[in-house]
Amino acid sequence: MKQVNILLRIAVVLVGVSVGLAYGQLPVKNLPDDFKALFDFKQKNVELIFTDKSSDSLPMFVNYDTVKLNSEQQKQAFIQELKRLHIKQSLITDIMYDFEQGAKNSADCEGTLSQCIVTPDRYSTLYDYYSNKLYLWVNPNYLETDSNISSQQEYAESKKDNYTLINHFNAYSNTNNEFDNTSFNFYDDSIIGLKYGYLDTQTGYFIHMGGDDDFDLDRMQYNYEFDRYRFQVGYNSTTDNFNATDVLFKMNNTSEIAFGFGTSSNLLKSQSRVTQKIFYFAPKSGVLNIYRDGRIILQKNVPSGQGLITNNELPKGRYDVILELKVGDDVVYKETRTIFNTNDDQLATGNFDYLISTGIYKKDSDLNTDSFLGKINTEVDGESFIRTGISYRAADYLLLSIGGSTSSIGNSGMVAAKAYMPMGAALTVRSQIFNKNVYQAEAFFNWNNFHLIMKNTKMVVMMLIPMITIR
Repeated sequence: MKQVNILLRIAVVLVGVSVGLAYGQLPVKNLPDDFKALFDFKQKNVELIFTDKSSDSLPMFVNYDTVKLNSEQQKQAFIQELKRLHIKQSLITDIMYDFEQGAKNSADCEGTLSQCIVTPDRYSTLYDYYSNKLYLWVNPNYLETDSNISSQQEYAESKKDNYTLINHFNAYSNTNNEFDNTSFNFYDDSIIGLKYGYLDTQTGYFIHMGGDDDFDLDRMQYNYEFDRYRFQVGYNSTTDNFNATDVLFKMNNTSEIAFGFGTSSNLLKSQSRVTQKIFYFAPKSGVLNIYRDGRIILQKNVPSGQGLITNNELPKGRYDVILELKVGDDVVYKETRTIFNTNDDQLATGNFDYLISTGIYKKDSDLNTDSFLGKINTEVDGESFIRTGISYRAADYLLLSIGGSTSSIGNSGMVAAKAYMPMGAALTVRSQIFNKNVYQAEAFFNWNNFHLIMKNTKMVVMMLIPMITIR
């Protein structure tokens, strides 16, 4: 009974002291001698707790409810720890200012500290004097979501021990009632795998009864890839089979023999083929549910802290999902996100592709025809050229590209933008200027089997400008 009375007196005194100090009515010098030590600053090695994870002990000056950093060594150690936790620099600056002045407990936490969930406007702290632990809570908006948090990409070996042949062959026949206009069409696509690289061919053979037979070589190229890079040399009747920069060069009908070098994602291993990262923040370990149209499409146990899921973990398509994190029966995090996960989303957000190529144009190559300010139809057979292009995935929904080419007949510059939309729709807008006085622009909208094409109209240019300025 005597011990209970002593504890009650201590509790009453502590409450009175806290209230008095809060309202400035009880100077520390007037405290009972037994309690003055609680408010004297002492240097201790404090354990920092952030989302259930503890850091190495950090040197700080502390008293009953305040933490303070005095020396440069203390400040640098704390800054490094905050950076390791991926806290944004803007908030680190504010935290350091508060701690240099002396940061008082600011978290409103009920129950056991280890089970407490706090979602502050910016950040909150609570120093537990008796366990010598400093609890830190940060609003998820002030946490970095950069690529350093994700796993590194892995590429397959470029050298192959086995040779491979992949062949796709089609045959068609056409005739009339009198069988006097019969034709046979044969198409062959082959990829011949070599020890280093592969040979890619596309040919067509056409037989016309009573007429001349034709043989077409559409493509014959050697490709060699290593890590993120690709070499390509050979003949191609189009210019759209390298990387994301292909969107720039589809306006020109150019057959060419060329050498190209650029980036490629073809050797990425399946688990590394990540084009979208969806970040979330778990204040405590729990269960992450991802809903699409009210149905769970992914469920996983996640630890506390910053985490992510990738497009590889989700079904194909473009759609909206709801991320919901539950700790026990409580929903502590909920957010709606749009998923971009289709076969043509090959470039990851924040990454870029580039292409540098040189070669000669071949017969039947026409550059830039039917523009709204002029017309050019120049035969360029045998003319040499240099071409460059770069594409940047500015956001999950937006690809931006710019490029140019030069040859003996003139120079051209191109810009393009591709917007990825929900339900698998996409809008591509591109424009080209040739020799400073001839322009061409076009826009393509496609959704499933529906396609809309606009060419050489002022509306196309008006659509391109706002797409490029989006950030």
